[in-house]
Amino acid sequence: MRKPQSAITVSRNEIIDGLNRSDQFILAIVIVDGDSHQGPYYLKNPFSQVPEFGVASINDNLENLLSRAESL
Repeated sequence: MRKPQSAITVSRNEIIDGLNRSDQFILAIVIVDGDSHQGPYYLKNPFSQVPEFGVASINDNLENLLSRAESL
């Protein structure tokens, strides 16, 4: 992700995979700004529900996700 994005787009398939394999799925976030980067930040169990039928992806707030992330 390039700065100064405020959201992350996650596909429906990624969300379903994360829900079905929650013990194995970790969302990794890296913020890229030119030649520098921040992270990676890791988020276990990032999703709580399957998107409604017909939804191809969701945009999730970056600040919200980072507040729940940890460095592994």
